[in-house]
Amino acid sequence: MDGEGSIWSWALWSAVVAIFLVWGSGSVSGQQVRSLVNDETSADNRQRAIVCGFWVMLASAAVCFGLTFIKQYGPEQAIQVIITSGVSAALLNFGAAERRALPS
Repeated sequence: MDGEGSIWSWALWSAVVAIFLVWGSGSVSGQQVRSLVNDETSADNRQRAIVCGFWVMLASAAVCFGLTFIKQYGPEQAIQVIITSGVSAALLNFGAAERRALPS
């Protein structure tokens, strides 16, 4: 995972996540959309997703630590695995919770 390609893919991934965060927060939209995005249900779902992401990052760090006894790899790879798994879990958890909250 070393090299210039991985740096650019990491930068692109970070930019996409930043765009999703800015767009999803309602900062780009008006007050009406912002009030719809930041209701009590969404705030609760967001809090649960953050907690889920934290625990997944913690578990990923433990797995990465355990794997160091089997395979040697650098901290860059471990950090990428930990952050990617945690952010992905939080985003998926939030999306699933928001979808369940939608009226049928």
